[in-house]
Amino acid sequence: MWAEWIRKRYLRKGHIWNCQPPNGCTSSWRQILKSRNWIIPNIRYIIFEGANISLWNDPWLNGRCLSQATGREFLHLGPLSTSFLSTLIKDGKWDKPNRWPMDLDPLWTEISEIEVGGKGPDLLIWPPSRKGYLNRREAMKHLSNSSIDPPSWTKWLWQPYQVPKHSFLAWQFFHNKISSLSRLFKKGLVTDQTCTLCKAGNEDADHLALQCAYSRFILQRLLSDMLIKSRAPRSFTLLSPWLDATISHPFKKTILASIISNFLWFIWQERNNRIFRDKSTHKVHLCHKIKAEISLRLQGIPFIMEISPELSSIAANFGVTLVDRPATTVPVQWIPPELSWLKANSDGSLSEDRGGYGALIRNERGDFLIGVAGQCGLPSINLLEFKGLLAGLEIGIQMHLDISYFDNDWRIE
Repeated sequence: MWAEWIRKRYLRKGHIWNCQPPNGCTSSWRQILKSRNWIIPNIRYIIFEGANISLWNDPWLNGRCLSQATGREFLHLGPLSTSFLSTLIKDGKWDKPNRWPMDLDPLWTEISEIEVGGKGPDLLIWPPSRKGYLNRREAMKHLSNSSIDPPSWTKWLWQPYQVPKHSFLAWQFFHNKISSLSRLFKKGLVTDQTCTLCKAGNEDADHLALQCAYSRFILQRLLSDMLIKSRAPRSFTLLSPWLDATISHPFKKTILASIISNFLWFIWQERNNRIFRDKSTHKVHLCHKIKAEISLRLQGIPFIMEISPELSSIAANFGVTLVDRPATTVPVQWIPPELSWLKANSDGSLSEDRGGYGALIRNERGDFLIGVAGQCGLPSINLLEFKGLLAGLEIGIQMHLDISYFDNDWRIE
């Protein structure tokens, strides 16, 4: 039903592969058309009879539509919207039309080099997947392997123990996509864009969270409880590099990530309460509410690490439990699996400035087959041990290895 509506609404005079977004179309439709830029290079047509492929409008010509390659329509090949590729195929081979323009002979050479499969239904496949199917999971997998690195602030938002709706709102702040008064003012939906918290500036994402006197007092007070003496930047563009440069310890990163997401959530709620309910909260009281929320979310989770006076002070400020585990070295003898079986050993480690995990896969002779290692901001040795176990399992599945044993020194205390 939705597809039929799209055809009648947006594709009456065009085709999905080459139409332009019309004036007044929805942002969703614009994004769908924009996705063609990465979809087309990653699809492949398997041509048999050509009866299901549009001659002019499908990108069967090495990622191009014939209408784009020629820049014109040949009426003797059929109408632009209804002709199929079968017009150029006869007896399972390419059949060059008698009236093919001489100046386009190089194009015909390119066409004739495309393999035609004979009889059968035409196929459209997605080569990046093993089965050739395109679905949401395969699309996201392909995009995640893109050479474009995600913004560094993403690792601060999507952390364990975070409330998903808090993280999503923080994501909107970093993208400047909140429904701020400045955005509503530009759309003509409100007549006043003055910040409701400080009455001293126009309300956008940067001002509401990082420039407003009310918000900035709360943020600096929370950072002070983190024993951070430097002042936070006044824009989200600078906030992420500042976070990376200020904090390196996994436990501190977890607390600071929780501060950022909960701070933005409560500031947004305070803003809405003042606009829609005519209620306000004193900045000191709101700061206490944020700290109580952080303590509630992290309560009962034992962060196991070497405890320093600094870490102990931060944990006390936010009501977090630390479990002291001095660094120790315990020799462990590797026990081989049974004949023709494979064994995966995984491990995790947590030091003052980083956390890591890894796994090794070996056969019964102890020969190294493959391994995997990584770093992450998980603040608990138990979680890092579990991350190493998952990494070993995932690499085994990817390499089609039949792992019979998993072993580690993980002990839940």
